[in-house]
Amino acid sequence: MRPDMADLSGTFIPDPTDDTRDGGLVKGHDACKELIERLREQADPANVEGMARFGISSTGTLGVTMRDVRALGREALREHRRDGVWRHDLATCLWQSEIHEARILATIAEDPESVTQDQALAWAQEVDSWDVCDQLCMNLLRHTPFAWDLAHEWTRRDEEFVKRAGFVLIATLALALELAGSDVHSVRWVGRDAARELHDRG
Repeated sequence: MRPDMADLSGTFIPDPTDDTRDGGLVKGHDACKELIERLREQADPANVEGMARFGISSTGTLGVTMRDVRALGREALREHRRDGVWRHDLATCLWQSEIHEARILATIAEDPESVTQDQALAWAQEVDSWDVCDQLCMNLLRHTPFAWDLAHEWTRRDEEFVKRAGFVLIATLALALELAGSDVHSVRWVGRDAARELHDRG
């Protein structure tokens, strides 16, 4: 059951012994617990009310600002950016907590090379708010080798946020290609770099 604001202190955190790697411990589990505790410390119910006015779900939401969520993501990845297993375990734990901001943090922490199409669809189907949907696409799914495939397939699906994710991916991927053709040198450089990355991954 998803936590509400009155019960976030008891949010479920997956049992690390459920995985057999590293002698029975999920590699990123300790970091997951620490990050969730730090998110709770920054909880602001007033922000939750403000977010609700923009159509953001209040279910499981702490009210942590995106700036602080991204700062936690950068800090968490500082020493583990190249460890795909650690990143995948951390992201899985964060996502399964069902905390709104932890799920956004999961999209930042996850290793795009470790994501499968089944995982991508499962996460998209569990999204309950437009901002998590957009962050999932922009932070993670656009960097996967199958981003274009997801974009074309998901726009034909019926689930609200899966369909939205398909269109967000199309917009995000197309923007990179458009920037690559810009007349402004600095913009063109950024766009070509992004387009090259998307091509290499696809």
